[in-house]
Amino acid sequence: MVKKISFFLLGTLFVLLVISACTPIYCSTPDILHKGKCCPDKDKDGKCDEGKMIEEKTYVPETKQKIKIEEKTPQKPKPKTKDGVIRKVLPTDDPFIGNPEAETLFIEFADYTNTNTQRFHKEILPKLLENYGDYIKYTFRNYPSQTNKQSLQAAEASECAKEQNKFWDYHELLIENPYSLTESALHDYAKQAKLDKEQFAVCLSQQRYKEEILENRKEGLRSGVIITPTFFLDNQRIAGFKTYTTFEKVFEEVLYEQLKQIRGTKLSAKSIGKTYLILEGEAALDPTVTISPYSNKIDFLDATFTFTAEDLTKEDSATSQDKATLEVTYTLKRPQQFTKDTYRIVLKELITEGVDHTFYGGIGTNVLINGNTNIGTPYLPSSTAYVTLWGKSDLYKNDILLAEDTFTHFMITLNIRDENHKLLKRSKSTGVQAYLLLSGKYGGEHLQGTEQGFIYLYWNKLDFRQ
Repeated sequence: MVKKISFFLLGTLFVLLVISACTPIYCSTPDILHKGKCCPDKDKDGKCDEGKMIEEKTYVPETKQKIKIEEKTPQKPKPKTKDGVIRKVLPTDDPFIGNPEAETLFIEFADYTNTNTQRFHKEILPKLLENYGDYIKYTFRNYPSQTNKQSLQAAEASECAKEQNKFWDYHELLIENPYSLTESALHDYAKQAKLDKEQFAVCLSQQRYKEEILENRKEGLRSGVIITPTFFLDNQRIAGFKTYTTFEKVFEEVLYEQLKQIRGTKLSAKSIGKTYLILEGEAALDPTVTISPYSNKIDFLDATFTFTAEDLTKEDSATSQDKATLEVTYTLKRPQQFTKDTYRIVLKELITEGVDHTFYGGIGTNVLINGNTNIGTPYLPSSTAYVTLWGKSDLYKNDILLAEDTFTHFMITLNIRDENHKLLKRSKSTGVQAYLLLSGKYGGEHLQGTEQGFIYLYWNKLDFRQ
């Protein structure tokens, strides 16, 4: 029995092998079957290309993927401000308070029955208008409560007052009386605001502006208004009643460029690390200049500086309002002695007008200088100077005046020297360094009390605030 089963199994295995050997091989395009193997037939002449064979493989039909193409309806471009920022709330012809020429809108969505609206108008709005009224247009948009009939009617009444060019007079009466907004009270306020009572009564009874108010409310919802009051300063949203400090921060950010032109920029800096003395030598960026203050020869120095400035005048001007203070203190050991001398450099005045290049009214902020800019020197890499100034300084030794009215250049700039104090060909995009040059002999006169005839210092660590 066992032998019969064994013969049966062997026979079955033999048949399967034969069938397997006879099974045709399928080749994928552009290959063709030749002598039981696949070979390439790229020219499609039914013959193998140069008799080349490829490994045997089973053909698997290719499946075409169906790609779903979604046809999108072109969308209407969203409104944008002049700087490309999407404005969430569009301007209208609503009455406004502020500067008629201002491009910055300050829009309030509010409900007359909300006591936070009253608080904002009493505690916050007067200060905002006092400090920023010259830069904005403030407008009020009705956003009545859906659950308070008096809220909608008060909003309608304010629109009826606007019809008679008395919106703000009537508006103030509504703000002052959030708990007294009955229909009879609304008519009484019309009398106090000196409106035409009959015209007002007809307007209110006809609900002439109800649809407009409800549309304003829908616009508010689309813009993200969920509570009242909600404010928009251009694209910045402030939801709910907030402290004056919160509003002030947003206003300062949005109006920064405008405010800077009026207030100027205030800066301060002080050294917090080592001081380096730059020595005379070969110009690092132009070896053909063998004697230059713009070298890679460095020595250490015990020195500190403090600096403050106000950039109030952008262009060169004899009447520049720019201001600056700069004081540097350093010590030098006397040769072959244990005593040290203390030196002080004190900025005396700013130079506000230049002949060869602009002096930015005395203080320049965030300007490109040196290199190929034609401002400063070509022997330093061009860089962005967060602050730069030219002026005249006095040099003191042990509180005794050594030199006065010495031509001075001071700048705080992106790093132009590496960690080994070597001048870079291009400034780095991070880090700041401070440089002070009293040109001395490079300004035409040897600087008394100095070994080199000039003083050139730099700091690569400082506390800088703008």
